[in-house]
Amino acid sequence: MKALAAGMARHGVEVHVIATDDNGPGRQSVPLYQPITEDGAVYRFFPRQIRPYTCSLPLTTWLWAHVRDYDLVHIHAVFSYCSTVAAWIAAARGVPYIIRPLGVLNQWGMRNRRPWLKKISFRLIDRFVLEHAAAIQYTSISEQREAEELPFHTPGVIVPNPVPLDDSATSARGHFRRRRSQFPGSFGSGSDGHCGTGESHHRRRAHPHHGSFE
Repeated sequence: MKALAAGMARHGVEVHVIATDDNGPGRQSVPLYQPITEDGAVYRFFPRQIRPYTCSLPLTTWLWAHVRDYDLVHIHAVFSYCSTVAAWIAAARGVPYIIRPLGVLNQWGMRNRRPWLKKISFRLIDRFVLEHAAAIQYTSISEQREAEELPFHTPGVIVPNPVPLDDSATSARGHFRRRRSQFPGSFGSGSDGHCGTGESHHRRRAHPHHGSFE
């Protein structure tokens, strides 16, 4: 998430990340409610009330009041209270949103990880969220293929997860190819974290980012 936010900030996008203080069974030791700037992106944390599903009423209230300040909302995860209300609020306030499902729509997870809970949630809540998104961001072809076996119809785009590279990694470019010449063609992923959604560089993007049940 931080690599993605920092990469877009370097490209001139104004990026705000909205999250809870959830950290598994514990909580992150972060200031709450106030903006924190890191690598050009602004982070704002809100307290969670309960787990699982990571509910945060203060985050909900803030999103309702401020979502129209943004041109695009980029939601990370499904089957999550905060992701769900971010989508509902964006739709109600007329702000487009895209969703990165983080692989939780894969067939194994849907069938083996809390399958009845996911089936009910998908029918009553998450299908609406996915159907009303401007796009779904997948990180691989296989993730997209598995997710699109579910009954929703929203355009999908594949944007691999960004991988920050230091100078030593950059200088090693082509090393794997030289040692493994049996792999034809080329492959790789961008190192700057730019999501490439076509928005103007002056526009603002909010990133609700929360845990989900998997």
